[in-house]
Amino acid sequence: MLEYFKISHFPQRISLGKAILKALPPTVAYLTFAWLMLLALPERAWQIKSQTLIAISLFGIWRYSWQVTNVFRHWRYRRHVFPALRAEADALEDPFPDRLFVMIPSYHEDYYVTEMIFNALVRDVCMLPCKVVFVASVGSSKEAEFIRKVVAGIKGSYGIKLIIMQQHQGKRIAMGHALRAIAREFNDPFMWHPKVNDDVVVFMDGDTLVKPGTFSKCLPFFKLHPQMAALTTDNIGLQQDSTTLFHDWYSLKFAQRNHQFYSHALSKRMLTLTGRFSMFRASIVVKEEFIRFVEADYLESWMYGRFRFLMGDDKSTWFYLLKKGYEMLYVPDAPVIAVETRQEHFFSTSISLMRRWYGNMLCNNLRAIKLGPRPMGKFIWWSIVDQRLTTWTPLVGPASMIMMSLFISPFYLVFYTSWIICTRLVMLWVYVLEGFELRTSHLPLMLFNQWVGAALKVITIYNLDKQTWNKKNKYSKSIKKKDSTLNRVRYILRTMLIVMNFTLLLTFCGLGTGALTLPSLAELTNIAPVTVQKNVDQDTVVVSMNMAPDADVGQAVMKELLRSNKNLPLRLEIPAGHFVIDTPIIISRNNVILKGAGQGKTFLRSHLNSDHGEAVLHVLGKKGKRIGRLKEPLPLHSSMLTATKWHKGNEFIWIGVSNDEEFLDSINAVKWRKTRPPLRQYIGRVEDSVSEFIMMRAVPGIEFPAGTEVYAPKMVTNVIISNFSLEQKVPKMKRKDVQGRYENLAEKYALDGVRFEWAADCMLKDVNITMAGRHPIAFESCKEITVDDVIVDGAWNKGKKGNGYVRFARSFGCSIHNSIIRNIRHLTFQWGSSGNLVENCIIETDINFHGGFSHDNTVRHCTFSPPKWHHWGKITRMPEGGGAYAPPDGDRNRVEE
Repeated sequence: MLEYFKISHFPQRISLGKAILKALPPTVAYLTFAWLMLLALPERAWQIKSQTLIAISLFGIWRYSWQVTNVFRHWRYRRHVFPALRAEADALEDPFPDRLFVMIPSYHEDYYVTEMIFNALVRDVCMLPCKVVFVASVGSSKEAEFIRKVVAGIKGSYGIKLIIMQQHQGKRIAMGHALRAIAREFNDPFMWHPKVNDDVVVFMDGDTLVKPGTFSKCLPFFKLHPQMAALTTDNIGLQQDSTTLFHDWYSLKFAQRNHQFYSHALSKRMLTLTGRFSMFRASIVVKEEFIRFVEADYLESWMYGRFRFLMGDDKSTWFYLLKKGYEMLYVPDAPVIAVETRQEHFFSTSISLMRRWYGNMLCNNLRAIKLGPRPMGKFIWWSIVDQRLTTWTPLVGPASMIMMSLFISPFYLVFYTSWIICTRLVMLWVYVLEGFELRTSHLPLMLFNQWVGAALKVITIYNLDKQTWNKKNKYSKSIKKKDSTLNRVRYILRTMLIVMNFTLLLTFCGLGTGALTLPSLAELTNIAPVTVQKNVDQDTVVVSMNMAPDADVGQAVMKELLRSNKNLPLRLEIPAGHFVIDTPIIISRNNVILKGAGQGKTFLRSHLNSDHGEAVLHVLGKKGKRIGRLKEPLPLHSSMLTATKWHKGNEFIWIGVSNDEEFLDSINAVKWRKTRPPLRQYIGRVEDSVSEFIMMRAVPGIEFPAGTEVYAPKMVTNVIISNFSLEQKVPKMKRKDVQGRYENLAEKYALDGVRFEWAADCMLKDVNITMAGRHPIAFESCKEITVDDVIVDGAWNKGKKGNGYVRFARSFGCSIHNSIIRNIRHLTFQWGSSGNLVENCIIETDINFHGGFSHDNTVRHCTFSPPKWHHWGKITRMPEGGGAYAPPDGDRNRVEE
């Protein structure tokens, strides 16, 4: 009878050992993929701040703790409770009811499916000592005749009474008629017997295949538990082609269903009594109240009015029993086979099915919640509440990641993908340990179910009156309303509510992760209009920023930067007073002066954290586009090079080449031997260019081979920052908490004070930077930045992984003069920096040549006095062979008295 599907036996869950062996290859493949993604990340990606991921994880703790709770309950029911129930049922001397009624709606099923279903059904019930009545609801007289012939042709079927009814008004009306036919048989006075309360009615679909022994395993529980009203069983999918996405999708769906049902059954309730195959105590379902409820169940809503349910009869039967407080049972060792003939158009069909299932669930969910815990118990009631919440909660993770990837850093996407792979594999392995055959497609299918399913729930919850019985894209029936004007109003309202849901979801996720920020009360009320004066002689726009105390100077500065004419120099003057920075200041244009009234007069307090960006004050250009490669090597003392595709007018040039074995050997790099970041790099100023020939103003000081990459960076130039005091605030922490401690004690606030990145010809002057979050001053890919008369005093984070530096990295010709530097980890030169100068400074830390082939840097005429708790001496150099964190430095790094 199974030859139609070209299989010789009933499908079943595989053994634990076989499930584990089959699960290992896809698991290893996914973990390897996640590991390779993380391995491919550049070094700067690992500086990404984890607070936003932690925020999502804290939200996920609730979801994962719920999963863990269900795992524990599953284990308890599977290992302890149900085996005891099975032993009691098997010990019954008289386990079967006197009468068994089987109701089978079979509407236009394929004939080979119908023959297979009734063959298996008749063969199994013939083994029972019961009077058996079949009531089949069919769609045509031909279907009725075919069923009669199939049943009559099976040996032993003569004892079965077959009643066939033809349905014309949908499944629910057909079920009502069938139940009334069963009620007449049940109430027939000539058929009465003393144990009438043990009689059972089976609700099953016309595409459900029962395995041998299904009835004998399930029926005894009705005698064992007189208070039990219904039970349902495990489902296993059967498709013609086991290699399709449909097969994998159904196998995952049924594995998840089985896992959840174990947990729910511990409370003697279920969240559904599936229409595929469930058994009911006959004395309950033959009552006119029950029949009428199933037949004419409806929902009344302010949006849709009153409408009858076309589908979801299994939810109506479940809700009736739940409301009455009846007990239910899950019988996992008597699985039935769900015959699925749909094999085409996976996405459209699966989405259509999910909309139907979720519509049925949502129609009943709210009214079930309103019943409260009393008729069902607290756990099942909360499971129903959680069912409602999963309309939105699965979307929090992807929505947060979208916001963080767009507004903070795309590296979050890589970390989140790795997290998703690991967590979903753990969930899938829970099913593997229950006999689930894990395939590579199951992980993306799980995400499809969770994310697309949740989005469909949001859409469906505002379209509950749109019900369609869709089977193979035929026999569709939807609710129709005559009032076209009202329908248009409903359509507009639905659309607005759906858009609002997704908009609010993205907004809340953005706010929760820090990708978006709301203006503070001070920003809304304290910022007075700024006055603008134009200096005609110098053609400079001068903006005097008159602000109330504690106003957000960051927001005011950013507004002026955005609205100003970028072709004119801009001078922003911050008055004396105390102000806050709740918005990072990012200067990405040339010719800007940001000036306070003086170190002791203008005080700026940053409340920012690392989710807001890299720095409180960030002068930020771009690396630009790669325009070619060196056609010939660049000798040691040469400033003339030839590069393909060079365009005259580019003021700066960046050259760099990946590290190779020969170069790493030449600098004696023993422990660190990576191809990138490139140690040989240089930012030069273009003196002149003709066609492919470029003359730089200075020589790089090292050789570059042919093939070296050439970029035309978009450097931000002529930015002057001066005359104020800047302090990073950390809630609930004081300066003394971190004094002398070289640890990362406030990682959430690990952002730089002032950071120059892809900038040139800029100046930082007469500024006091107190207790920076990470680096008080950072030069990153810079050219000729000058720092003068600056006081650096302290950092909240001075621990490993590069925190608490005055840092020269990938920077050339920058200088610090006449400044005081104290209470930080190091003053460092690293990662190819060259030609930098520190002079006439008081340095109360160490000069640290920190590796990465920095060369030709000079420190002179400085006073060194590190405090007694400082772990390093006055001058620290890389050890022979370098370290694991960086290769050795180059030549000519000098410290002069």
